[in-house]
Amino acid sequence: MTSTPSSAPYGALILRIALGALFIAHFALKLFVFTPAGAAAFFGRLGLPPALAYVTMAAELLGGLALILASTPARWRWP
Repeated sequence: MTSTPSSAPYGALILRIALGALFIAHFALKLFVFTPAGAAAFFGRLGLPPALAYVTMAAELLGGLALILASTPARWRWP
């Protein structure tokens, strides 16, 4: 069996960065377009607790950042 270089790590890198950017874009949409209060009101009209909008926004921002920052090579990270 021969050893050939794999492009799987590069594919995973691209997918992690794209998904992280998508999460951050959803957070930005709620922050700048709908405003946090508007997002909370929308969640309330759906029958969900309005405070869940703030939890969702935090999860989108932190999750997106975690996906993007965990994608960087070790030599670029803080010590």
